[in-house]
Amino acid sequence: LVEAGYTQFVRRSLIDAGAQISAIKPPGFSVQQPAGKWTVEPEQEIPADDLQRFIDDWQQAAALNVQAADTTANGDTVEITFAGEPGSLSFVIVSREPELVLARPDLGIQYRMGSTANRLLTLTPPPTEDTENSP
Repeated sequence: LVEAGYTQFVRRSLIDAGAQISAIKPPGFSVQQPAGKWTVEPEQEIPADDLQRFIDDWQQAAALNVQAADTTANGDTVEITFAGEPGSLSFVIVSREPELVLARPDLGIQYRMGSTANRLLTLTPPPTEDTENSP
């Protein structure tokens, strides 16, 4: 471990355990819980289960690995606000393809999320086995 880089000691989860998300603003839309019910802006017809899945995916998101990042990384951002906490957490979207990579330039790290993590940027649920095989 003495030879390991500092990124080997950074936890891979994006959100602290116990932190409760109150709003997420990825590019193109936002999801927030102003009065106990999740809402989407711009307004869309999204089933409550899909909204909760989106929040749960963020709440439980963990990187495949953590790497050093360029502190000047720029691009689209994802802003996350937490209940009872001032300010927000910002991630820069470094890459979407072939896999999602989110950076924290303020910390000089980036999270390699993998190819299936693009669900963190959309409200559309991932296809199920039934819908993939349907005509």
